[in-house]
Amino acid sequence: MGEKAFDLYFDEDDHYRSVYSRDGTYVLCYGSRGYVSSLNVQNMTDSFEKNFDDFIRCGTYLHNENNIAISQKKNLFIYNNSGVEVHCVREIKESNKLEFLPYHFLLACVNKKGITYLDTSIGKIVSKIDCRNEEIVGSMDGVIYLGHNDGTVTLHAPIQDEYLMKIKTGNDLVDIATSYNYLYTSTSNSIKQFDLRNYFKELKTIKKSGGKLATTSKEYISTYRNKNIDVFDTKLNLIHNTKLAESINSVSFNSFEDICVATTRKRVKFLLFPGTADVNFDTREISPFLTKKQKQEREVKMLLEKIPPEMISYNSEVFSNFN
Repeated sequence: MGEKAFDLYFDEDDHYRSVYSRDGTYVLCYGSRGYVSSLNVQNMTDSFEKNFDDFIRCGTYLHNENNIAISQKKNLFIYNNSGVEVHCVREIKESNKLEFLPYHFLLACVNKKGITYLDTSIGKIVSKIDCRNEEIVGSMDGVIYLGHNDGTVTLHAPIQDEYLMKIKTGNDLVDIATSYNYLYTSTSNSIKQFDLRNYFKELKTIKKSGGKLATTSKEYISTYRNKNIDVFDTKLNLIHNTKLAESINSVSFNSFEDICVATTRKRVKFLLFPGTADVNFDTREISPFLTKKQKQEREVKMLLEKIPPEMISYNSEVFSNFN
């Protein structure tokens, strides 16, 4: 495991960020000045490394590492694993957050005006929701969570113009993150944990200067601010603390290994955090060990089992009435 902790340095300083693919085998790195690369962290080879000579707002993998969404200065672009443009969505502009919903093949594109949902299986926009947002975004079970500077969190689904629910979590908000059972919020002086199974009952609060949040597959929560990364368990007990030499722009955890990737203005740093990954994963759901043929078969299976956007709702009772 120790050989997987290493640094990669960039040629130029920039506001770099990075994110893992769903199966943890690839890392997407991008900088605001146009740099984009997709790295296979299993064999340390680049799928591609390019400079698009355009402002990059954000990026994410879609259902696999072969499909990448990049929000650039004006429009949303979809690239393949060679960095070749396969689709440009000119109707979606200036998205500062991209959240992919894998079971629905929906890409939620969030800007200051609201949310636009793109069905990535057919390349069509299925819904637009007007709602002012401060770029604090999370998702769970297809529901998009938008955090607002006044301390409220609103829940949204593509078929409803109004929010599904509105929760008051405090007086301000820095970031939010969702895991299987919990909603975490970061404020200027605290981190809070809410129970998603019990209508957002507040479970615990710890006093700590707020920072950006990232979750692990084991439902642990990480907060990063300036040069520090802290990791807390589900009881919000501190289990890891790491300080880097530079300010951190982004943190993303591998779903299947005790590794996270932290990105600064000069480098990508892979760090070991023992105990943060859930080793008891369901291989029928997603796995880092699939062959190329198995990945293709899984992609077909996902398309056949795609859940329509009409079935996205916070209240699970809607499924019992759906025919």
